[in-house]
Amino acid sequence: EPWYCQAEDELGVSGNHEEWDGLHGGYRSRPFPMRGIPLGYSDQQIKTRIQGKTARGTEIRVVTTPQARNSAAYDGRPACEGHSNCIPMCPIQAKYDATVHLRRVLKDPRVELRKAAVVTRLEKGKNGLVHEVYYKDWRSDNPQMEHSASAKLVVLAAHAIETPKILLMSNNLANRSGQVGRNLMDHIQFEVIASFPEPLYPFRGPQSIASIEQFRDGAFRSKRSAFRMTIGNDGWGRAGS
Repeated sequence: EPWYCQAEDELGVSGNHEEWDGLHGGYRSRPFPMRGIPLGYSDQQIKTRIQGKTARGTEIRVVTTPQARNSAAYDGRPACEGHSNCIPMCPIQAKYDATVHLRRVLKDPRVELRKAAVVTRLEKGKNGLVHEVYYKDWRSDNPQMEHSASAKLVVLAAHAIETPKILLMSNNLANRSGQVGRNLMDHIQFEVIASFPEPLYPFRGPQSIASIEQFRDGAFRSKRSAFRMTIGNDGWGRAGS
């Protein structure tokens, strides 16, 4: 659990400790780095209408969703200004993305960033460890020519698709189990749109600020899977049923 807290510090996660500590038995050793994003007007109105009501024996509670988005100045980045176009990118970088750490390490003169380099395979050394990375530069005059870089330690961090792809292209590297590239499971998402009896004035803040987490556990788990519900702040921005 402390390692999750350290990751929250690195990313800059905002959230309300009292809403999440102990939720479904989950323990938090310390608060989030920042308080949660303030609820927008639409969230406040919806919460007023449904908080405390019961659905199929479960009491509904609306909570602020922890997210890697600054609610105050943090790590040299500003607080969220409510531009509401943070998918895919926050225009002021109040929301974390990988360039936060990339820019941080590039301040070190020992770090070199090789752009337009598409990794094609990894090569093991005599000791059985990977010490060489092969890649192609798609901006060069000969984009099919392989280049290489060697190191004492190689870290492969290319996410859920490219990481297994590179391993499989590297003579089936690290695949004694035969499971590399298998069993990838996305999260199923279903969206519901409804009308409210009065104007909600959405798009004030991120696309989603609040959520309902009470259906993540309960007796129903013997018959169906857990699920959570986010409360949208993007009006008719999505198509649904």
